[in-house]
Amino acid sequence: MNLKELLISKSAVRAAIGGSHLTCQIFDIENHVPIENSKLRIHVDSRGSKDEVIGSWSEAIRKTTETTGFNALAGIGFAMPGPFDYPNGIAWFNADVQKFEHLHGVDVKTELRNHLDLASDFPIRFLNDASCFAIGVPSTYRATRPLPSTNRSHSLAYTFDADSPV
Repeated sequence: MNLKELLISKSAVRAAIGGSHLTCQIFDIENHVPIENSKLRIHVDSRGSKDEVIGSWSEAIRKTTETTGFNALAGIGFAMPGPFDYPNGIAWFNADVQKFEHLHGVDVKTELRNHLDLASDFPIRFLNDASCFAIGVPSTYRATRPLPSTNRSHSLAYTFDADSPV
């Protein structure tokens, strides 16, 4: 069985949006673990135009899925800073936030689907980045070692879960 067959509907892309970067990785959503060698981190100009920012995010997601393709995925989950309308995928960043202000009022979910040539019903979910981190850290914590402070890869572990109400 090849990687693509193994991952069909049991994996999702997890994307963590930062003020200067995007980190993507494919996760096994059944076992809540990252797929080895699927992590990608790129620089993003948070002051760039809508097309530059969405284009950067789309390209990173496309590169992350080169080995699996989108048909093998259950969806894409984003750990996204606010202000953001998480259920609907609408950005409400403004000049006060000093990042992504050109996305103010943009339907990011639709823009990503358009840039990635995805069907209008392809699952894309957004959760607050701090919430994702708070949920993910306990999933990686072991009583025999200190709480991780720099390994944020598991903070994405629950951004896309078929049983999640979000």
